[in-house]
Amino acid sequence: MGNGSIAIFGSAKSEQVLQKRMGAYFEAEKNAGETIMLYETCKFLYLCIINNPQVFDKDGNPRNRENAEENIRIALAGKRKGKTPVEILTGKKQEKDWLEMLLERVEGDNILSIAA
Repeated sequence: MGNGSIAIFGSAKSEQVLQKRMGAYFEAEKNAGETIMLYETCKFLYLCIINNPQVFDKDGNPRNRENAEENIRIALAGKRKGKTPVEILTGKKQEKDWLEMLLERVEGDNILSIAA
């Protein structure tokens, strides 16, 4: 927690207000962590899907189609070296599948809506 957090918690007039603020803080921290995790996973997927179908590598050599297909399959499975991108980044075990988390976030935020 930064200095701004201490000031917010320190200005609480009662234990109930303090608990409410701390609950909101930790919920926001959890949501931020999940959002970062989803961003990193989607970024990894996007780059993998965009870069692998390229006919030539960065040196102009023809790419191997089978390797590209396997890399995309691995990306869509959300795993690389047996770990998700976020597990590699943070060193912590990811509790939920990235697709499940993304769908929960989309449904919860009503990002997708169907016009009637």
